[in-house]
Amino acid sequence: MSLSVSKNQVTKVLYISLSLLFLILLLGYELFWRYSPHLNIVILTSLHDTRSNERTVLIKEQSDSPVDTNRREYKDIHHGRTLVAIWLAGSSDTLHLTLEGKYFSEARPVRMAADSSSQLILIPNTIQGMPSGWSTTLYLKNDSTLTLLEFGYFIGDPNHDGKEEVNVPEKGGWMKLNTSTGDWVAAQL
Repeated sequence: MSLSVSKNQVTKVLYISLSLLFLILLLGYELFWRYSPHLNIVILTSLHDTRSNERTVLIKEQSDSPVDTNRREYKDIHHGRTLVAIWLAGSSDTLHLTLEGKYFSEARPVRMAADSSSQLILIPNTIQGMPSGWSTTLYLKNDSTLTLLEFGYFIGDPNHDGKEEVNVPEKGGWMKLNTSTGDWVAAQL
């Protein structure tokens, strides 16, 4: 009994085999390999104090939960816990936070203070479960102490001067941050 296999049959089997191999690799990556076993991120950025001196800020984030930093997601957002430490270079004063189901994927510089200092908006990896307009802002109080401010107001630049204002309806509209007191003061539009 002789088996004859045509060239078309070999080609067809080869295409099917390669397609199945690609599908297995793609599914394997999605299910098993895309998540790192833990999160270990350091964000190095800078702030300007009221005298426009640049200060280096380090933000270190760690978690034992599996995470995909390319897609910015925890494998299980209900059990993902991130330990965050924030400090100024050359300083031993450190802020410590614990975040549930998220981590800070970006620190974006903004200028929303009444003085000439800059602040950092800490951008979470996910917006799921967060109120609209939610923000965590890092700023220097009295030029030396790092301070966190959480608020749910909208940030914008209504007067187009390149510096952001914060819309605080309870205070009457657009405000600036007083970095000495942490209070909102009326913006000059």
